[in-house]
Amino acid sequence: MFVYRIQRKTKNRLSSSLAYLKFMKTKKELSIEIEQRAKILAKIVIFYRDAHYLNVPHTNKEKEVANQSFFIQGVRYSFWVITVLELCKLYGGNSDDFTFIKLLNKMSADIKNSDWNLPKNSQMLNDLFIELGAVEIQATIKNIRGLRNQYYAHLDRNPQKTISEFAPNFNEVEKLIDLGKKILKTISQNLDIPEVIIEYPGVKKADNILNDLIELKNYRNKEIRERFNKNFK
Repeated sequence: MFVYRIQRKTKNRLSSSLAYLKFMKTKKELSIEIEQRAKILAKIVIFYRDAHYLNVPHTNKEKEVANQSFFIQGVRYSFWVITVLELCKLYGGNSDDFTFIKLLNKMSADIKNSDWNLPKNSQMLNDLFIELGAVEIQATIKNIRGLRNQYYAHLDRNPQKTISEFAPNFNEVEKLIDLGKKILKTISQNLDIPEVIIEYPGVKKADNILNDLIELKNYRNKEIRERFNKNFK
């Protein structure tokens, strides 16, 4: 079971459309927006975790199996693509409804007329705007958007970069995931929004799949040897 838990006008605002969001004047309205993003982030964690493992197996034997199996190569590619597409839901552009920047912008616009209008919350928003606007974070966001817009969602005839030039490394992806967790946790804790628990019954790590394939291969080889010895004794 996978469990994702959240303890349920500013100057550094980044540009983004606010039209899709209704006024978030109550904590209840805001908690709905938090939960929607938490569900997306939980999905990202699941697919990224397994994409990382299948690309960087724990042992040389597992790596050998992964690189020799067309099926595993397809699975790890698919998990990586899903990770990028889901990240863009949280860090994409104006056409993406549930980005963190839209959430922060709307909170900033509504804070004066909300039931969570406290000086500490204005400072919280400023701090989160700064973290989201960091040069390194914005560079990674630009690259995942490029992957989605020019390769994964559709193929551009003349893409700006190659896939490998766009592709962020695992460390950069993990920083986006960690930032997403921090944004959700910080807002929830500061506004005293009730804890949200998102569960995925039956969802397990892919960590054992390569070892299972190794065991299956060993079993088949043993069975072949036994049949050979039986028939040619």
